[in-house]
Amino acid sequence: MHPFNRLQITPNDKLISLIEANPYILLLIEYFRLPLLVGNHTVNSFCKENGINPTLFISIGSLYFRLPVPAGVTFSSSDLPWIVKFLKNSHQYYLNEKYLEVLRNIHEMYEANPAPEMAMVEKFFEDYMSEVREHLEYEEKAAFPYFLSLVEKSSGIRPSFSAKVYLDHHSDIETKLSDLKQLLLVHLPVSDDYKARRRTIQSLMELEFDINVHTSVEEQILVPLVIAIEKQ
Repeated sequence: MHPFNRLQITPNDKLISLIEANPYILLLIEYFRLPLLVGNHTVNSFCKENGINPTLFISIGSLYFRLPVPAGVTFSSSDLPWIVKFLKNSHQYYLNEKYLEVLRNIHEMYEANPAPEMAMVEKFFEDYMSEVREHLEYEEKAAFPYFLSLVEKSSGIRPSFSAKVYLDHHSDIETKLSDLKQLLLVHLPVSDDYKARRRTIQSLMELEFDINVHTSVEEQILVPLVIAIEKQ
């Protein structure tokens, strides 16, 4: 993992400096579908040019630096579509890119070390991804339409749904990734699979880190905002 040495993100920070300090900021920009050509922009000027609340950008960016969401920040209903966009696009990254990368690395690892125990790794990961797909599908089909309906003031969108229902259904999709990482680092025998194992572990750690940020966005930013809107 990349060492992140930063105490805070400010509106006057240059985006290029943030990216150089933490390449995961590229994912943040991509999930918002903002241009990766950041030029000489500060966080504030970049956000204003692209119509996104700088406070929201800084809050999620802070999570990528393993910092807390800045104290005392508030969000409005206009931030909700941006948050949903961020989460939906992260789903696409997990399913269409990172999952395939991890699976490819697991296959290479098994080819280099076809021990019976190694065959368990692919099944473990496939079972995990089945749970992830179910979790993400629930968000896409039930939660996100409801959240957006609050902004659009639509009627007839899951009236029995709420932020509390969402939280009650919210499952832990990080623990099994940690378990799989432990299997590869502590328990499973090593043969000629050093490079493939290293790539697999790195991919798992990158996926685990991003899913942790994803969960923090949901629990620390999205849900409190939805609860506040529901009370209006």
